[in-house]
Amino acid sequence: MKKCLILFLVCFAAFSSKAQSVKTVITNGDTTFLIRAKHYQGVIFPASYTTNINQKARFTPGKEDINAAEDELSKIWNKVNLRGKGADTRNILDNVTPYFSNYKRQYYGYINDQEQKVVHIHLLNFFDKPMAAQYFTGWGSRYMVGQDSFYERNTAGFSYNLVTRVVVSEN
Repeated sequence: MKKCLILFLVCFAAFSSKAQSVKTVITNGDTTFLIRAKHYQGVIFPASYTTNINQKARFTPGKEDINAAEDELSKIWNKVNLRGKGADTRNILDNVTPYFSNYKRQYYGYINDQEQKVVHIHLLNFFDKPMAAQYFTGWGSRYMVGQDSFYERNTAGFSYNLVTRVVVSEN
């Protein structure tokens, strides 16, 4: 009986560590779409939003595109240490979901030079809520960029190619 219970718990933990799929997409005015998943939230910037995004050919990623990008990001998460912006093999996480939940997302889609669709995931660290409130004001309606050390330490960018199914860090 104990072996069955342990096997069940191991299987449950393995399946629950995968990326959580987007549950809802809500229109947030003309500029963004708010998305909510079990352990995170974010905004999708439509193709018409161009402020602070330097991609020429744009598209609006859909729910399936976001889910695919989040699923792939969860697979490489243990290879990335966002605090130090580099690989850290000493600090491997068994379950990335709690770590993921500190980051709100900003998504936009663009077409690369090979005419392939790419979803960009911009992560904003909200672990220090007072500092995040100060620096990330308006995160749900405008793309967040900054030049000082706060942005360097508390943002990260990843792009997921929908054709090749590869995630690339842009830090």
